[in-house]
Amino acid sequence: MITGTNIIPNGSYAIVSTMNVDSQNSSQKGLLISSIINCQFWNGSISFNYWTSPFVILNVCAKKEGIPLNRTIDCQQSPFSQGPGPATFLFSPINQTFRFLIEATNFVYSNGQLSGGFAILDNLSYTGDYCTTTTAAMNITTPIPSNNGTNCLFYI
Repeated sequence: MITGTNIIPNGSYAIVSTMNVDSQNSSQKGLLISSIINCQFWNGSISFNYWTSPFVILNVCAKKEGIPLNRTIDCQQSPFSQGPGPATFLFSPINQTFRFLIEATNFVYSNGQLSGGFAILDNLSYTGDYCTTTTAAMNITTPIPSNNGTNCLFYI
């Protein structure tokens, strides 16, 4: 029980894994990227259940289009536990086009049974009010219902 819980994901879920230890903590990352969101009225939130191997770090960011990501301002780190959560991330209104990024890093765990690590996300949801309806630009998507009936799509 490497995740520290007997609770398992339900139905469809996202998983990223590596079989090698990332001793430099820089080269191995897993990334989920949402479709473009025109803007978000009021506060919004992303929540999900998660399971990770030891030491894996999950970050959720609101990346504004055309502006370099500022990790201090735009990103939030998940709680330091292996799950299953849920973890909830609150985002202030964003008055320009943006995407949500969910990033898994720090695959540094190593023992006789596992080298590298993994992250699993389940029950991913976004709650917020879009300024206008967004459209999907790719075919492989997982819809994330919002509270106004539109979908935020994440690409795997």
